[in-house]
Amino acid sequence: MVAGVHPLLCAYVYSVLLVRDDDLVLFNTPPPGSWVSESRCIGVESSVFFPKAGSRPTEAILICSQCAVRVECAEYALENNQHWGVWGGLTERQRFAVKKFRRSGVVHPLDPVRFDKP
Repeated sequence: MVAGVHPLLCAYVYSVLLVRDDDLVLFNTPPPGSWVSESRCIGVESSVFFPKAGSRPTEAILICSQCAVRVECAEYALENNQHWGVWGGLTERQRFAVKKFRRSGVVHPLDPVRFDKP
């Protein structure tokens, strides 16, 4: 990811890359919503939220746990099928599990709907 760029913007841009005949088309727009400007990850190196394979994103999860908009962030990721990175304190696997539980009508213990805003 790019140093000095908001991690959510990097995540959004990364998620909307389209590959056509080895050409990348990039849509450089941030996630919609006023909550983005309130996120605690502003100014944090985006690699924190997109760790290398096999690394634990403990720093990202800590930052998200103290964020006032983590529920909005996690919901955004769930609704928009963000497959990479930590969003709202949830890893890719955790978001997948939450979505699977939601489809079956059960609330997962990590589901953002269970948490009040800090």
